[in-house]
Amino acid sequence: MNYKCSECENPVRVMTSAPFRLAILCILVFVDTSMAVYRRFYETGVSKVGISAHCGGLLTGLLLGIPVMKNINILSWEKKIGWLTLGLYIIAVIACVLFNGLYPYYPDTDFTECC
Repeated sequence: MNYKCSECENPVRVMTSAPFRLAILCILVFVDTSMAVYRRFYETGVSKVGISAHCGGLLTGLLLGIPVMKNINILSWEKKIGWLTLGLYIIAVIACVLFNGLYPYYPDTDFTECC
């Protein structure tokens, strides 16, 4: 991935540059999250997309992106942050599994056919 492409004439190099990829990613994240929020609060009678799923995906991406993604210049503090975020992710996953398994007040499941 090239990081400097202010003087690029080749459109392929522009599209593979870091700022272009980041802009496309930010646009996709904004559109997807805003559509989920709109559907959750303003549309009736449609399947609701959980905002918590989008928040969980954001946190997973942030916490796992640091230790998993390739880093060319590794500094000592980056290794510490990587281990910290990996540990936070593992703790969060264990807490979610325990909460879902041990929470006693879920409503009863209705397995009857709907249509």
